[in-house]
Order: sequence, then structure tokens, then C-alpha cells
Amino acid sequence: ESVKVRLQVGERGGGADEGWLRRMGELLRRPYCGIGPHLFQYSALNSLRFGSFAAAKAFFERRHMEASAAAAGGSGHKAAQLLPLHEIFLCGAFSGGCIAALLHPLWVLKTHQQAQRI
Repeated sequence: ESVKVRLQVGERGGGADEGWLRRMGELLRRPYCGIGPHLFQYSALNSLRFGSFAAAKAFFERRHMEASAAAAGGSGHKAAQLLPLHEIFLCGAFSGGCIAALLHPLWVLKTHQQAQRI
């Protein structure tokens, strides 16, 4: 992705082949320039993805246990139940919403930082 961003925002000068070859030469000399924000983005993305999905799943499982305990007359028996498919999709939608809302500023920052280090 770093290569894509740097090629997209490269200077427009000289012939098309000359500019492209010069930019490719610069990228090959410094392939890891600007990769720090990219790595930080993916570590934050995965921790948010799995954490928010697990939290939403625990919410629905707790809700199902309370409903089954109330239906059983409060016997306290906690049987493991699979979540219905629509609730699994809701957990995924919640996780995706958290990622989009909290990580979009990091994606913008990463792109701007990569563009400035051409």
C-alpha cells in the first residue's frame, strides 16, 4: 500500500517513462519509509475487530442466558446455546462500525504521512 500511495502522489514532471522510473528507483531504495503508521493501523484494527466482536457476542449470549433462565423458572441452569445467524451478523456490523468510526482518522494520517515522504 505504501508503494501505491507514493506512486499516486508522485511528482508530475518529465516524460511519463522517466517520472515512473525515477519514482520506482526511489521506492526500491527506501521500501520501508512510512510503514510505521501502517503497522500501527493494522494492530489497532485487529484489536478493535476482535475486541468489539467479542463484546457484542457476550452481550447477546448473556441476553439469551437471562431469557432461558427466566423461561426455566430461574433454575440457574446455564446451557450453552449457539447464537442465531442474524445476531452474529449484528455482532459483525457492530465491530465494523467501531472500526470505521475509530480508525478512519488513522487511515487519513497514514496516507498523508506516506504522501509527504516521497
